[in-house]
Amino acid sequence: MQAGETLLLTAPTSLAAAERAGSRRLGLRGPGLPLMAARPSPERAEVRVAVIGVGALGQHHARVYAALPGRRLAGVYDIDRSRAAEVAARHGVRAFEHLRDLLDEVDAVSVAVPTVDHHRVAARPARCGQDVLVEKPMATTVAEADDLIRARRRARRASSRSATSSDSTPRSTS
Repeated sequence: MQAGETLLLTAPTSLAAAERAGSRRLGLRGPGLPLMAARPSPERAEVRVAVIGVGALGQHHARVYAALPGRRLAGVYDIDRSRAAEVAARHGVRAFEHLRDLLDEVDAVSVAVPTVDHHRVAARPARCGQDVLVEKPMATTVAEADDLIRARRRARRASSRSATSSDSTPRSTS
């Protein structure tokens, strides 16, 4: 494996194995699009990740992210607030009451909700430009999966245009 290579992951435990192997880009990959390839930004030394849905599978996503170097479990969200509080306390992180609050605090999310909710839950962070890892299967229909991929591509293009225009904007030196 080459450093910086994006890996195809099928289980949260693969994240730790990928990190040990030296990968800097981790995640699931759709056709030509890394859905979870978050890397630390130049101004931050680690990727802030949240887990949405901390039931049977999501609790393991939280456990792995909490232990991964270069990643910081920033919090969890679950519609069962007591379950979210329990998993958050276990890892010393915040249990978010609302998804909108969580999205303002993280660079990437891991979605581990029931499959029928994958599209509904993953669409918002994808459209907001966050990297998204969706527990398999990605969606209940091909159309929903395609929509998630398109949403992430549009957000990435918008982000690139924004960065390019702000980089070329003259800055005042006063």
